[in-house]
Amino acid sequence: MAGVWGVWLENMFYFTSGEGSRKARNIHANPNVVLCPDRADRAVIVEGVAEKVAWSSVPPRFRPAYKKKYDWDIDSSMGPAYVVRPRVVFGIIENAGSSPGASRWRFR
Repeated sequence: MAGVWGVWLENMFYFTSGEGSRKARNIHANPNVVLCPDRADRAVIVEGVAEKVAWSSVPPRFRPAYKKKYDWDIDSSMGPAYVVRPRVVFGIIENAGSSPGASRWRFR
């Protein structure tokens, strides 16, 4: 499992990684991934297939959403963009009280 900064848009998870990073090399060798964006107390775990995509294919909302979420200006100079098409997503809320603490969603 890899922890990553990214944004959920249009039922897909978008993130970046340095071209020569371990994560990028692992995705190149095997695109089946398990990712966990930040926030351990409200964890989201995404299982799916990662694909390197051209920055021109990334939704225009990605950059402003990333900036708002992380206060970081992301751009293509920081490495390639990836999209994960999820198969299964798990959501876990720590100390959920009376509401369900975990959910699972399946995608086609």
